[in-house]
Amino acid sequence: MMTVPMRPDLINLTIDIEVVSSKWSNALPDLEATCRQAIIASFMASDTVLSTAVCDRPTEVSVRLSDDDEVFILNKKFRSKPNPTNVLSFPGISELELEGLPVGAPILLGDVIMAFGMIQNEARQAKKPLIDHFRHICIHGILHLLGYSHTEDYNARVMEELESAVLAELKKPTPCAAIQAGDKSSQDQIDAGGTSYE
Repeated sequence: MMTVPMRPDLINLTIDIEVVSSKWSNALPDLEATCRQAIIASFMASDTVLSTAVCDRPTEVSVRLSDDDEVFILNKKFRSKPNPTNVLSFPGISELELEGLPVGAPILLGDVIMAFGMIQNEARQAKKPLIDHFRHICIHGILHLLGYSHTEDYNARVMEELESAVLAELKKPTPCAAIQAGDKSSQDQIDAGGTSYE
């Protein structure tokens, strides 16, 4: 398995992975290593205030690998959206709040929660390996915690390009590469909003 070189300042980064649904471990033997690689690569590619704050203070990020039911409940409760989704990101701190922290104070960057069934179904529909789609969704969720958004067209393009750059750095397939190679099913899925990023 490929290892991502650790940026010296990322020694302050703590990654907490909680596997709630056993379906994750049963389907993906290299689950935690893949998740850690995706997170580290996302930090390395990002240039937001939040991603560089890890240089001089302890930073913790949490990933909860759950199921569709829990993610549905959380989506309804915290976002008033009574529908399923594949990933939810709950930032623990904003750039503005970071400025008010004492020097060296630890950062709780936030939580990413993923729904196994949704991600598995999306991977099947896109005819891609589950591990590749999981990696992409993990990157997407972490970038949200680092301050990226897709609420506006420009921001969405920036975020999509960064996701593709992170995947390319990991030498993994990117969604854009599939489309450029003529995989019409990937294009159709994107056009139809088949992947429900939050």
